[in-house]
Amino acid sequence: MDERSAAGVSWLLLTPDAVPQDWTHRATPLVAIGLMPEELDRFRRGLPVLDGLPPQDAAVANLVAHGASTAVVARRLNISRRTAERKVASLRRHFGADSHADLVARLARGQL
Repeated sequence: MDERSAAGVSWLLLTPDAVPQDWTHRATPLVAIGLMPEELDRFRRGLPVLDGLPPQDAAVANLVAHGASTAVVARRLNISRRTAERKVASLRRHFGADSHADLVARLARGQL
């Protein structure tokens, strides 16, 4: 877009069915996503938002990314230590990490 076409442009947020037919060729698809504070923080820092994970698994991943041990994860999320261990093991498999330390590093650096 050049300066001439950008000058004086107003933007409307419409549902797809509300866009007049003769404007559809000018429509820019957008997506509105509600983020939790920790997800927004990860997004701003350029780290993965942990898309597609169930909320509790994303919470586990967020704690692990900050260096939490399995015991700390269990305490913070009020789950059993065994449940925390299973969730961390599942995250290791999901992200292809060889160990807990590797998972921490991958999550912290966003190298998924």
